[in-house]
Amino acid sequence: MASLPEKVGRIIGFLQGTPKGKAERIPEIRRILQVKLWAIGEVIFTTPAVRQLRQGFPGAEIDYLVGRTAAPVLENNPYINNLIIEDEHTFLTPQPTTALALLARLQKKKYDLLLLYHHTLFFNLYFRVVGAKLLVGIDRRGEGGPLYLASKMDESLHQADEYSQVPALLGAVDDGEGMEIFVRNGELTRASELLALHHLKKKFAIIAPGGGVNPKTEMLDKRLPLAVFVGTAKELLHMGFDIVIIGGNGDEEVCIQMEQTLTDSGVVNLCGRTNLRELFALLSLADMVVANDSAVAHAAAALRRPQVTLFGPTSPVRVNPYRNPRGSFVASSVSCAPCYHDARLADCEHHNCLRDYGSQEVIAVIREILTKKG
Repeated sequence: MASLPEKVGRIIGFLQGTPKGKAERIPEIRRILQVKLWAIGEVIFTTPAVRQLRQGFPGAEIDYLVGRTAAPVLENNPYINNLIIEDEHTFLTPQPTTALALLARLQKKKYDLLLLYHHTLFFNLYFRVVGAKLLVGIDRRGEGGPLYLASKMDESLHQADEYSQVPALLGAVDDGEGMEIFVRNGELTRASELLALHHLKKKFAIIAPGGGVNPKTEMLDKRLPLAVFVGTAKELLHMGFDIVIIGGNGDEEVCIQMEQTLTDSGVVNLCGRTNLRELFALLSLADMVVANDSAVAHAAAALRRPQVTLFGPTSPVRVNPYRNPRGSFVASSVSCAPCYHDARLADCEHHNCLRDYGSQEVIAVIREILTKKG
């Protein structure tokens, strides 16, 4: 059920008018701004749209406004001319003075086109003030009134497809390719050196038992029980893999618990010991990645690594390993799952979706992936 602010927003959005679903005329487009401030995984989901936009407007100068935490996702992306990095807390805290200063800087850029991958009334209104000739985005049940062009929010689509519908309103074409993260050679070298420092073999699996934390929200209920990851790791060790445990802010405790449980040699805990770019480089070298629905899982899909994503209350339809031929997932079969809709989890006392399967189901999917790849 929508909150009171959301209901009010939809009423205001309705009074603003209904955005068009198709452009009657597209003016000359020379300067473009794309906006997605958070979170890491969702910024990864925008990368097909970024590529498709560049293909549709090859001669335009294309900027991207992104939050500080997720900015490393877009580093070295050849389809973006300029990254504009802003602290997410400008809006999450909020900080009106800083937000107004950012608005003034963006207005000076005189953008012809602004694509917004958020879908709240506040951002629709705020970025309308930037003054772009065209403001294009996503209409979430009536909050798209300030937009000129808008696609409809559709939870039956993968989020990457939903974001790609935004440039499609301007004629951009889905190229059938997946998400992207561009890792530099120097980053790969440093990742290889880090693995060698810990005497790891060439064949290793990355296990990420955490996730669910980003600058806007904390959803620890997305995490499968640690026993699932421990059991999976033990079987992978028997299969000849070394194990690298990774995680970000908020994952330290669960990663330490996993490290202490696995007494085998060939296990190293690198949680908190890499920055995001170094983590991407490690992922790009991994022979298998096992993670909750999290930024790690989405990055592994963007890097086309063999992977299994574990789902409980969230929907694999929305956030599965997008167009990764080497990726698969395990999801709960309980009748109430998935219960994550419209950016919130349902109130739940039993969490049966987190206990609906174990490590043996995960290993079965891993074996299937490895068999397909010979």
